[in-house]
Amino acid sequence: MVFYSLNQCRITMSTASEQSTARSKPGIDLFSNMPSELIENILGFVPLGDAVRTSALSRRWRKVWLKLPKLMFDATFGEVKAGVTSSEKLLLVMYRVLLARKAPIHELALSVPGLGSCSEIDQFAEIASEKGVRKLAIEFPNGTSHMLHSSVFSCLELTHLRLRGCNIKPPPSFKGFSNLLSLTLGGVSITADVLLNLISLSPLLEWLHIDGSAGCDILVVNSLRLKSFHCFAHFDTLIHVASPALVNVSMISNVPRGKFEEKHTMLQSVDFLHPVQTFTLDYYYLEILVKAGSNFTFKHLRILRLNGISFPKTNEVKCVLLFISNCPVLQKVRIELSPRYVNVMALGMDDVEFYKGMWEKDLSSCPLREVDMRYLTGSWPELEFMKLLLSKLLLLQTLVIHPYFKMVTDGGLGILKEVSQFPRSSPRAIVKFRDQKVKY
Repeated sequence: MVFYSLNQCRITMSTASEQSTARSKPGIDLFSNMPSELIENILGFVPLGDAVRTSALSRRWRKVWLKLPKLMFDATFGEVKAGVTSSEKLLLVMYRVLLARKAPIHELALSVPGLGSCSEIDQFAEIASEKGVRKLAIEFPNGTSHMLHSSVFSCLELTHLRLRGCNIKPPPSFKGFSNLLSLTLGGVSITADVLLNLISLSPLLEWLHIDGSAGCDILVVNSLRLKSFHCFAHFDTLIHVASPALVNVSMISNVPRGKFEEKHTMLQSVDFLHPVQTFTLDYYYLEILVKAGSNFTFKHLRILRLNGISFPKTNEVKCVLLFISNCPVLQKVRIELSPRYVNVMALGMDDVEFYKGMWEKDLSSCPLREVDMRYLTGSWPELEFMKLLLSKLLLLQTLVIHPYFKMVTDGGLGILKEVSQFPRSSPRAIVKFRDQKVKY
């Protein structure tokens, strides 16, 4: 209980009375008395369309939005819909907004849903380059190949650049982005040489995200400051990364399992992964990684995420165990299974012998604390793997199981019942079911 003095009560009552009087007087509003800095901060957190509409609140607010350093022409601004909103109408509004601005533009997003390739986007990019833009996003729908305007490469103050659906060909005069910290490329058309130059001519680059690319079958990354590298694409021949500062890496291919044998991606070296602390990869890059360095040891890896793993495929399980046993500070592993490949009848005698023989694996020195298993179906290989972890990991604290509800008939309770009966070498080990706080 809180007690107030008589003076405090008087002050509170007086303040409330004054506010009530101010609201009752015509012509007086709270907006008019706000500091200019506060007004601009408020508008910085609302969608651009709403910020423009605030010009009708009062005379003081009429031109405040023109000073905003951020213009986000994205889904919050509008969307091209047949019979509802035409691209011409949206482009006209965008053009008027840009022309009305006199202040510098620090952040600009040109990513209106449904808006295809058009010359107006080039004009907008050119205006942004003249106003010292620092964060720029130009995004088109998937399948678009918009030739990126040369003015983008003259934005020398850029710190963040995000491109999607663009054809990237820098002019010969391009000398690089000396201030660029973050680069995101999605569904772009780019050659290996252009990509290499774009990265190497950005000496301060710390964050690189590549999500699909056309015309580029070789990925070479040389960046001394790069900390996060995320590759959601397939490169046919070679991946070479030389970035000693890396701490966060994601490598996910877009190769269907049926096409796996037709691909021949190679990692020139696994040395670039030695400083990594968080690593996400799928079955495709998992096997390539192991082939590139069968005796690797990642001394700093703390979090490992594996996607699309198939437990009937013993070569993938071998790779998982190799990771677990070769990472001396590993704390957490998340494994997302590929539920479509759970047919136990496909297991041969050699596969069965492997699962029996994996019990000889020594995991006593593994510091693993948490294992998160997702899309479980209750197949024998899955259960054997979880039984192994519970019985071998001395420091294990949590095993989280997420059943794949489309392929289990009892909501996964059968899996929970069986796993909860497995012996545990760690006295602190518990089993958590799904996302619920159920412990056994």
